[in-house]
Amino acid sequence: MEKALLTLLRVKTPVIGAGRTDAGVHASQFFVHIDTEEIAEIDILIYKLNCVLPTDVVVFDLFKVKDDSHARFDAVSRSYEYHVIQQKNPFDFDLNYTPAQGIERMRVGTPPVLQLAALQEAMKLWEDVDMVELRAASIALQEQFIEEVECDVPELTLASPRDASVRGSQVSFQFEHGYAAMQAVIDRGVIGDFRAPDIMRFGFTPLYLDAGDVSMAVKVIKDVMNNALWDTDAYKVRSRVT
Repeated sequence: MEKALLTLLRVKTPVIGAGRTDAGVHASQFFVHIDTEEIAEIDILIYKLNCVLPTDVVVFDLFKVKDDSHARFDAVSRSYEYHVIQQKNPFDFDLNYTPAQGIERMRVGTPPVLQLAALQEAMKLWEDVDMVELRAASIALQEQFIEEVECDVPELTLASPRDASVRGSQVSFQFEHGYAAMQAVIDRGVIGDFRAPDIMRFGFTPLYLDAGDVSMAVKVIKDVMNNALWDTDAYKVRSRVT
């Protein structure tokens, strides 16, 4: 973290953590504090930090605190839960290769010929698409989605950069029970995906989605969240595809 801050802020910035942990053990939530000058664009700094940090370290939020606040001494509680994962998860984005068990190890990633033939035909649609217009339409849908979710579903916290110029065509929100909530949303016809530990991610494809589709999706998400429809055992069972 200190190396990343030095790279971005161009000044040595000590990082004080809320506690310590053993080598090779990660915390799902860990607080630190730094002393620095006023940060004008926090969302952009979060984005840049996550670009330069190792893949197994993620910054979720930055916020201003009192001058005498201390991440360690002002902590009101700590909890330690140790989980041993025995099966490889392809969605953890682990850079180390772990072979699959049994016959699955013989799988290959080459798409079948019929799938490629269909894809080749689909690509012809792009011959008449203006990429500048497409990008503008994508941003418009994203901005609508963010505005409506933040208005109707305050339980979700925006995780994507607020500045559209540093976003792709996806918008992510954080929720402690994001996996279960996403399964409930998918079960009601709104397709998104989940990324550990708590990211609900939604993609925007303006070639076949419009403002009405976005509003419909927000209504579904609102229903799932406001009525705790995610809070069932069936939605909490983790599958390999998230």
